[in-house]
Amino acid sequence: MAILALLALAGCHTVSINADPFVNQAAMNDRSPHSIAILPTTDASGHPQLRAPMRKALYSALAALPFDDRELSTVDDFIARKAVQRNCTPDQLPQELLTDAALADCVVYTEITNVSRLFLLVYSHYRIDLNFLIADTRTRHVLYRNRFIFHDRAAAPPFDVVGLLGSSAFALWHLRPEELQQAMDDGARKIAAVVPLPRFDAASTPNLRLTDVQVQAPRDLLREGDSVSVRVEATPNCRSTFALGRVARDLPLVEVSPGHYLGTYIVRAGDNTPYAMAEVQFRSAADNEALTYTDTRHPFAIDTQPPPRARVSRGRRLDADSGMYLDL
Repeated sequence: MAILALLALAGCHTVSINADPFVNQAAMNDRSPHSIAILPTTDASGHPQLRAPMRKALYSALAALPFDDRELSTVDDFIARKAVQRNCTPDQLPQELLTDAALADCVVYTEITNVSRLFLLVYSHYRIDLNFLIADTRTRHVLYRNRFIFHDRAAAPPFDVVGLLGSSAFALWHLRPEELQQAMDDGARKIAAVVPLPRFDAASTPNLRLTDVQVQAPRDLLREGDSVSVRVEATPNCRSTFALGRVARDLPLVEVSPGHYLGTYIVRAGDNTPYAMAEVQFRSAADNEALTYTDTRHPFAIDTQPPPRARVSRGRRLDADSGMYLDL
């Protein structure tokens, strides 16, 4: 009973999010935004004091994603300069002026639309409704849009009258302002976990773009007769070759469809290396601009030397019924 009473006092605390996403993955992959800026959060819930902590929570969570994130102070300075130029306050700037490629490749708009709390003796919760949008600053396309609902719930089932008092106190304690901040922090981390990412370029130059390289082989240690294929997504209509370490050089990459290249090599006798990687090279047909990329993610070895013939290293004769004992 003592353990049950302690469990009742400890209660249960969870943060969850509901979502209804729209993802423009084609636009994300087409432009591959590398930098991101989180604009000031707006409020339509009547709780303007939550704008700054919500934005900071989102910044901390989204910073873990593979974007070059702009510091909040950098974003605020950029907005302040635009406000001065237009002789208005930062809050009065239209959104289209904030969707500016001079700030970042894409920007994040967020709006708190609802904040509520509920207390039912042994249960309580905070709810935050948040509109979330990522826009490409170069094309003005919406890349991702979602409406998130945070639920920060606390419950402590009572087991007796004394436990009822403790459970009620726990549920009421959960409605502190500090708990609302924790709900925003936890919710922001859950948002960061579901935000879709663009396919980042493996390498690029001003006129050439290499999106993806895939090396396919039957095993990490290749033998004679094994087939190695290299698939590449890159700028269409390029002259392209690939190499496999020092074993094979200047092998053709064939453009099987616009922007999709394929090369294959069959391991031959004498192709031996303890360590190799695939390297691809592209040249623009227009101006001979070159782009070289080495796929360090999939190293492999090649050993075409046949194993030596077995030999007896030692042996001894057992009794007549047991035959011979040999080490090979």
